[in-house]
Parts: sequence; structure tokens; C-alpha cells
Amino acid sequence: IHCRPPPAIANGDFFSSNREYFQYGVVVTYRCKLGERGKKLFDLVGEASIRCTSKDNRAGIWSGPPPQCIVPNKCTPPDVKNGIRVSENRSLFSLNEVVRFRCQAGFVMKGPSSVRCQAQNKWEPGLPSCSRVCQPPPEILHGKHALRDKDNFSPGQEVFYSCEPGYDLIGAASLHCTPQGDWSPAVPKCAVKSCADFLDQLPNGHVLLPLNLQLGAEVSFVCDEGYYLRGEKILTCKRSGDKVYWNYDLPKCEMVKCEYPVLENGRLVSGIKEKFYYQAVVLFECLKGFYLHGSNPVFCGENSTWEPEMPTCIKGTNFIIFCLGFFFKSLFLTLNISDTE
Repeated sequence: IHCRPPPAIANGDFFSSNREYFQYGVVVTYRCKLGERGKKLFDLVGEASIRCTSKDNRAGIWSGPPPQCIVPNKCTPPDVKNGIRVSENRSLFSLNEVVRFRCQAGFVMKGPSSVRCQAQNKWEPGLPSCSRVCQPPPEILHGKHALRDKDNFSPGQEVFYSCEPGYDLIGAASLHCTPQGDWSPAVPKCAVKSCADFLDQLPNGHVLLPLNLQLGAEVSFVCDEGYYLRGEKILTCKRSGDKVYWNYDLPKCEMVKCEYPVLENGRLVSGIKEKFYYQAVVLFECLKGFYLHGSNPVFCGENSTWEPEMPTCIKGTNFIIFCLGFFFKSLFLTLNISDTE
């Protein structure tokens, strides 16, 4: 393992047993240049010696930065990453001179905004730092986040999102400002609340569903032939406070069944059964001394009622039927006499 040649420094040089090859463990020492007759011109600031070492046991690196040779009672310009020196830009600053800083746009300062030159090229108090800041977090439709009155946020700060009543938060409820100046994780959304889905289809019927079951959605129910709907035909998704619900219970499709047809002063003559289901047909006749008024036959309709309306038996003789009967009877006798002759 060996290292590259050590870094050169202004107004100084390094000394080593070999200036071309620097194997692992070799130490080089820096010294500042001297003036005439060995007069001291510069102060050595920093560690005078650095060592060739390694972090991965393969490539060699120097143990630290080289020192600097500085004019006595002078300071080199201080440098702050992502910062700007407000003071005059010079190559050297004299003892007790003050330098002021401000941060670039999108960064916030931590520490003192001004520092003073001290002996040994030191600035006191310590140099500030400029950390990236986050802009206000994104706004979301039908929702909001806390700390809406702040203009910028430091890394690590967290904001929480919430939705208006009737909306659900989809995604992370909180975001934090990262050191890179953005928000993580992704911004959430507020989606309209949805009522519970109809996991089971309507037995003996079917459900007419809209595109979604969000607030205000309407669902219709239709029963198969031979069944009728017990309950509401249309359900609507409603809201109460922060909860959504269907405004009625789920209806049911029940088999169409009519009651036993009872005709006062009459009786069934056809279609007699114990139970009467959809489209069952029955025929009536009236007792002697009564005549039938209304529809005959009738059938069990989809609303579990007899259709058309049940007939009635009226006391007496229907004059029209009587006349027709007399007419056909007379016609029958006339035809018989003609045949005899």
C-alpha cells in the first residue's frame, strides 16, 4: 500500500526520507519558508505532520489535511458552504477584523452571522453553517396541513395533514423536511368517502351500481321475475358528521305469493291449490241466486295481489246474461222445430 505525493502548500514545503515514493506508515512533516538569515515569515497553522494510512487496506490515503503557512496575525478568508461573505473579499484579513455572512436562497443560517479574526488563523466564534430549508409543504384539495403560517421549514421538521369532513386521507398523514430541501414521503390526497360496498349480490335479483359508491351515489335494486322487492328500491350514500352511510337498510327479493282467493257467495272451480305463487290462475263461479260481476279468471300478479281485481257475486240475475240465455234457448228450440218439419 502506498500514497500519492502529499499536497503542496503555499509558503511552505514537506520533508520526508523519500520525496517520490510514500509507502504505508510513512510520515511527512511540513515547514514554512524562512526569510533572510532564517527570519520567521509565516506561522504554521494546523498539524505539522501527516501519515500515509488506509481505510480499506488497499488504497493509501493521508491521515489529514496539510497545515497552512500564514502571515503572522493574519487570517485566510473563511469559507461557509452555501454561504456568501457580505464583507469585502480579500486574500487575507488582519487580526480582529470582522467578516459577515448570509446564506444562499433556499438555505437558513445556524450559528453567528459574523466572526472575528484571531491569532493562528482562527475565526471566533466558530463559523456558521447554511442548511437547506424546505418551502411550505404542498396544499391539497379538500384538505389542509398544520403550520400554514410559516414561510420555510428546517430539515427534520414535520407537518400533519387532515381532510375536510366527508373525505378520507389517502397516503401518509405526515411529511418531514429532508436535508435536501424537499418533503418526504409523497404528498397525500383527500378522496371523497365511500359507503360500504355490496359484497353479496341481491339474492333472486340484481344491483344496479354506479361508477363509484362515493358520497351522493345512488344504488338501485331489481328483483327477478316471480319475486318482489321488500324495502326501498333506491339507496343513497349520505353523510352525518365525518361518517357516511346508506340511508335505508338493504332490501330483499321475496317470492311473489298471493293469499287464498275467497269469493263471498261464490267458489273456486279451477286452479285450486294450497299456495298460490306468481302467475297462478283461478276461475270462479257464484252460488245459485247470484251472478258474477268483474274479471274471471284472475291471476297472481307481481305485487302479490290478484289481477285484475277480484270479482264479486251479486244477488239476483244478470239481465244481459238472462236475455242472452233466453235468446240462445229460443234459437235452439226454433232450430229443432225446423229440423222436425
